[in-house]
Amino acid sequence: MAGFNYGVGGLSQGALNNNSNTVTPLSKDIFPQRVKDIILNSTHPKFNDFGEWASIGVIFTQAINNPFNEQELTAVYPLFPNIKHYPLLNEIVTVFKLPSSDVEANLTDTKLYYLPPTNIWGSQHHNATPGVTNLPSSQQKDYQQTSAGSVRRVTDGGTEIDLGDIFVEQLNINPLQPFEGDHIIEGRFGQSLRFGSSEGKDPITKIRNGQGEETTEGWTTIEENINEDKASIYLTSTQQINLEPNIFNYNSYTTAPESVGDYSSNQVLINSGRLVLNSNTDSVLLSSAKSINLNSQDSVNIDSKNQVIVNSPNILLGDKNATEPILKGDTTIELLSELVDELRKWMSQFNTNPSPYLAPLKVSTTPLISTLVKLKTELETKTKSKVSKTI
Repeated sequence: MAGFNYGVGGLSQGALNNNSNTVTPLSKDIFPQRVKDIILNSTHPKFNDFGEWASIGVIFTQAINNPFNEQELTAVYPLFPNIKHYPLLNEIVTVFKLPSSDVEANLTDTKLYYLPPTNIWGSQHHNATPGVTNLPSSQQKDYQQTSAGSVRRVTDGGTEIDLGDIFVEQLNINPLQPFEGDHIIEGRFGQSLRFGSSEGKDPITKIRNGQGEETTEGWTTIEENINEDKASIYLTSTQQINLEPNIFNYNSYTTAPESVGDYSSNQVLINSGRLVLNSNTDSVLLSSAKSINLNSQDSVNIDSKNQVIVNSPNILLGDKNATEPILKGDTTIELLSELVDELRKWMSQFNTNPSPYLAPLKVSTTPLISTLVKLKTELETKTKSKVSKTI
């Protein structure tokens, strides 16, 4: 006795007769269609006809059992309101007949909705199948390999499939290697989000934007590589991540922090060609239970339009073993000014004393007094920093 298919399989059971292309009545509720056009912006000629901005994502399809018939295309709407996964041209989608927006007035009124593209080739990049007989011989071979039980493998460096106006097929975008229990979401261009684990229990989340590894076999699986991928965010629990920082320099520490590759507790790692943290209305707050380390191959720069404040009971400049205290500007100037004034008073006595024995000192102290006057002025104008202050 033949088994019964439940779920989607049950809905489509018998929809296509194996010996013909006859469509049974059951297939009127769920059936496959090939995408031939899609509305993605307001410049599409049918944008106004199908609801203006509500038409974004509407596709126009034809039956897959007769791909070369110049039949009228069918308009189909996205099924999910919050998940946008629009198909490319010539991809296959599953179409449902479900209630339309007029359901309140007419309970039987329906329209067609579609699911995301069918996984024909097992590729996250694209799953288009335009019909083998409409392709050049080199491309037919790629598809026939799949028909024989393999995956679609384009090895000649070329593709002639119509996928849309700007989409460019790339032959080196690989799917991710899955592991037990993984929940993986992949984009078409080397982006991915993996909710995974280590040893099947400890959670790890990996966000990747841009595959770093270059391959020549885009159908094989690869893993993320935080050192090579274009931009990565890893959220760990117990995993050791072999991130290779641009520079290891912990000379300012008496006891250096544990290296990135050795650390095995929960952490967040961000790696990319450039990082920008920007707060456009309030503050950027960095807080740490131990230390905050800034490392650079070139320089560490701090700019502020108002002020830079460093508040600490112990500030060491130049080296962690620094012992020489910084002089207080105002206090130092006051003490030096007192010393200059006393020297001037003492030298002035030589100018007022009539003793002939002091005449030689009178000659030498006269220009020195002028120098002391100038020095005191410069103590006020040239020695104090106009931007840096201490207590």
